[in-house]
Amino acid sequence: MPEQRISSGDVDIFIDDAVKQQLRELRRQRLPNETGGVLLGYYDFNVKAVVIVMGLPAPPDSESHPDSFERGLSGLKEAVNEATARTAGMVGYIGEWHSHPPGHSALPSEHDLMQLIHLALGMADDGLPAIQLIVGEEDLRVLRLEAE
Repeated sequence: MPEQRISSGDVDIFIDDAVKQQLRELRRQRLPNETGGVLLGYYDFNVKAVVIVMGLPAPPDSESHPDSFERGLSGLKEAVNEATARTAGMVGYIGEWHSHPPGHSALPSEHDLMQLIHLALGMADDGLPAIQLIVGEEDLRVLRLEAE
């Protein structure tokens, strides 16, 4: 499966085409509403890389509207723990993904950037960068932020 390499400062982020297709399909299923979920993947500090393995669908208690999305928590911890157990601890939570409504690109809004800052502050406790992925009408954008 072809994968895309996205350079983000001194870190490369990898995502393969199957993951991008999965996220586009999750977006399509929820239109005209926005949707989202958590990103699963892993960090390879030896080569300064982050690998996005998959995006989980929105938990059932999420709030999904045409102009907003708030991810719920129902079943989320169990789903992440299951992925971690299946991969012998290699794959885990690396960030968040969400979609934008019909006709909109993956360009982050001011609200998206504030969420990324909040996420980065939380991930900093573990010394990890935050990853945010946005799925737009025609494009997909991956953002990385590391709080110091």
